[in-house]
Amino acid sequence: MHFMFLAILSFLAQSLGNKEFGRRVPPSRSSTALYNALALTLCAIIFACMGGAQAASPTTMLLAVGFGVLFVVTITLFIKDFSMGPLGLTSLIHSLSMLLPVLAGVFFFGESFTLKSGLGILCILAVLVLSANPKAGRDAMPLTRAWFFTALLAMISNGTLSVLQKTQQFLVGNGEIDQFSFWAFLFAAITAWLMVAYYGGIRRERIAWRRPSLYVTAASMGAGSAAGNYFVLSSLAYVPAIIAYPVVLGGMVLLNWAASLIIYRERTNLQGVITMMIGLAGIVLLSI
Repeated sequence: MHFMFLAILSFLAQSLGNKEFGRRVPPSRSSTALYNALALTLCAIIFACMGGAQAASPTTMLLAVGFGVLFVVTITLFIKDFSMGPLGLTSLIHSLSMLLPVLAGVFFFGESFTLKSGLGILCILAVLVLSANPKAGRDAMPLTRAWFFTALLAMISNGTLSVLQKTQQFLVGNGEIDQFSFWAFLFAAITAWLMVAYYGGIRRERIAWRRPSLYVTAASMGAGSAAGNYFVLSSLAYVPAIIAYPVVLGGMVLLNWAASLIIYRERTNLQGVITMMIGLAGIVLLSI
């Protein structure tokens, strides 16, 4: 149980890093690229220390390249929509990304479609419909259609990452999980550093090199991402997946929501509470 609790705290650190970066560092493509580069380099170093820096099959390497590039896109979208909307509801929509690997499992990996899956999908669709209404933010943090569509893109991008992980496990098995994690984050870091060179060097955009908050938030995001994945995998040695995943995902959403209310004073209304409860139900139904 303590591994699941540590995983929830780690993913909270990841979310807070993204949120605080958007609040404290002047927005620019070059600074965002540097933030990603620092955080993802830290992730790659952590996975290397865990034994992932080993040769892998061509299939794992190819999927790791795709994962790494898409991960940079996903984190960039996370930063953008966290700066535009409340932490709790935004993280809820991100978590709904598990819909994509569920659908991929049904259509491509021969997994069965159950009543629970159907109900979970209906819950997710209900959350998206409720969140798409800008009036949902009345008496709370104002929501905009730009925020919703950015969060929706982030959800799809994040879900595609899970599909790539699922594909790697389906094609290669569980023997190269550590290698996949290392190479994926290494390619993500390389992509981010190339973006730093492009925006900061070729385009000569100003980079917030001297802001301590950039390095603190990058460390929070990088360490949170790596530690969260590690603790989730560690919990599976003691707790079945049908318990571990709903607890971690649900706990992460609830903790982010609490941080949204307590730390950022982002008020919510009745529709927001209903949306959160429906979303949590969907997460549980799709996880079991």
